[in-house]
Amino acid sequence: MEVVSLDFWKEIHANREDVMKQWEADFGNDPNDDFNLVVEILYEDRDVAVIKQSHNGLLVKWYPHSEELVVPLAWLSELLLEAKRKLPEVYEP
Repeated sequence: MEVVSLDFWKEIHANREDVMKQWEADFGNDPNDDFNLVVEILYEDRDVAVIKQSHNGLLVKWYPHSEELVVPLAWLSELLLEAKRKLPEVYEP
């Protein structure tokens, strides 16, 4: 197991607010999927992923991206819970 220095954790904590400012989520309708409700995940105002409901539950699709993305886990967890509450389940006929 790798030992992580205290300076590393201080840097992470100091940058946390800046990292959070870069992430947003927008609930909206997908015109390419019968206007079903989806959640677009944005990083610095660019679409980087989408959360949508499927027959197997919620899916997160990350779009190809050239830079390394560091996603705040607490924010993503809360977003997934909100998506689970708001996106209607898909029923098979």
